[in-house]
Order: sequence, then structure tokens, then C-alpha cells
Amino acid sequence: MSGRTGRRDPTPWRRHLLRLALLGSVFAVPALAEESGIAIAIDGAALDGTPAPAVEPDADIKMTFDGLNVQPRLNVATADLRRTYRAGETVRFSTSSNYPAFIAGAEIRILAFDGKAHGTAPVAVLPVEPNGMAEWVMPDDGPAEFVYVLRVRDAEGHHDETAPLALARGDHEGHATTEPVVAAGEGEDRAARRDIPVFGGAVTVSGRGIAAGDIVTVAGETIPVDGDGRFVTQRILPPGDHRIDVAVAGERTMTASRDIAIPTIGIGASAACDGQILVMEDMLGLSPRVPKFVREFGEVGKAIEKAIASYADEVRARSFPTADNTYQMKD
Repeated sequence: MSGRTGRRDPTPWRRHLLRLALLGSVFAVPALAEESGIAIAIDGAALDGTPAPAVEPDADIKMTFDGLNVQPRLNVATADLRRTYRAGETVRFSTSSNYPAFIAGAEIRILAFDGKAHGTAPVAVLPVEPNGMAEWVMPDDGPAEFVYVLRVRDAEGHHDETAPLALARGDHEGHATTEPVVAAGEGEDRAARRDIPVFGGAVTVSGRGIAAGDIVTVAGETIPVDGDGRFVTQRILPPGDHRIDVAVAGERTMTASRDIAIPTIGIGASAACDGQILVMEDMLGLSPRVPKFVREFGEVGKAIEKAIASYADEVRARSFPTADNTYQMKD
């Protein structure tokens, strides 16, 4: 790793300052107040809030929560970003999604391609985790051109699917990049069909300054770390109470946990929700017709109509503007 020696710091928090920025509040670890709702442990031993030694400014992990900008992402790619493989060569696929909590099953579907793939039976169907890996051996004969997609489904049978990507059998490797591939397709959305209802809040965990060889896990999932010691991952969580666990494991292990309550916001879904949304024009009495779930909490529309009518009457009667409302030319 650039700029690092082989010596490990015996105090992991010197390398991994954990700043949790949730709903506008920023906390530094391990110097935490109890009311922050964050639990920290080093090798399983909880920290008592004692201020930590000086921290390297370029070593930190951050967690942010966004309850408004929730954008599902789904993707699949070959792990080395290649398109062409030799006969008998193993093709490794990498899948990624930021809403695995909503996914009950996932599969990679490989179809022969002769100018079209729709309506043809898959050559192979590979079960896979929403953020996992699957393998397939390029056949020796038969079709030489293929496409592959990732299809995921929820518990109710709705499913999302990515746009098809090309795959071929050939005599050359066909590398798509000369750079090391850390997490193929991670962070990109290539969904062509989206039927799974995804709602709630998005938790993003990112970090830098991770030592070479250390393993980062977020909510039980191993997160790829690039060659510069950086990582980022996001998960959309459904409404309810959740605990987000972050761990950095090397010669010693540091863990941090954060409790998050994601509210349910309703529009006509009863008072049992945590919050309500109404269109401002509806609730202020500005709309001529309002739906059943709206209550008018004001009569602003009538007040506006009255004010405009009074203005028009005074203009027509020449009682407005008066000298008090007029700028006079200076001598």
C-alpha cells in the first residue's frame, strides 16, 4: 500500500478513526458520549469513552444515513470485466445490489445469442447471493455468443433484472481493463426491469486508510477494499429498528455498532405511521379538489381570492395607488 511500512500500529484506533455522521450529528470514536448510541469494542473489549491517542488524519471510516434519496442499484459483471473466454475456462461473475434486505432469491441467467435473446431458454441458471459470486465453465462447443443477466426476486414474487451483457467464446482473453479489478460493477445500476418495491432509508459506510490485509465487514458482509485502502458500500433498509455493525479485522479487531430507527412515512395510510406527508397546496386550502386523506388546515385560497379581488376593485376605482404608494420625481 502506498506510503505504508510493514510495521503495524498496536493501537488500531490510531489507524481507524470512526466518524459516524447520522442525521447531521458527527461522532468521533472512541471518545464517545454514551448518548450517541454507538458501541465500540477492540478485540471484543468495550471502550469506556477514554479519549484516544492522536489519530492519523487520513485514516477514518464514516457512516451516513439518508432517508430521502433512496435509489436502488442492481448489477452483475464478470469478476475480471472480460467479455471473451477460452473453451473450458471458468467465468466468474460478481453481483452487487444495495437492497439485499428486500431480495429473497437471485440467479444469473446465461442465454445463447444469435441476434436476439428474448424468448430463448437459458443455457445456464446460476443461483447466487445478491452480493456474491458464481462460476460457469465456458462450453467447448455449441453457441459461441451469449448474454447474461442478473434476476432477483422478493418474497412476494416481484422481480428485478439487469440489462443483458455480452459474453463470448474465443481464443483471446479480451481484457476490458489493465487495472486491478476490486469490485466489478459495484456502485453501478444496470437494472432494465424493476418491480420490487424498495423503500426505507439508505445507510452508506465508507472508509480510507485501511491497512493492507485487513478485512472490512459491514452488517455481516465482507466489503472490498481497493489498493489505496479505501472502500464504500450502501444498503437500503426497510422501516424499523436496525443495528449496523462495522468491523475492521487484522492482527486485532475493531468493531463499531450503531442503532438506527427508520420511520414509516404515510400518505393516507392511517395514523399508525411514524409521519405523514401532504401536498402543501392541499393542506393550505389552495386546491379546488382534495383527496380523502387530506385535511385542510387553513383557508389560504379564500384569503388569496379575497385579497386579489380587493386589489382589482381599488385599481378600477382609482383608490390605489395613492400618493403614499407613489415615488415622486425630485426637483
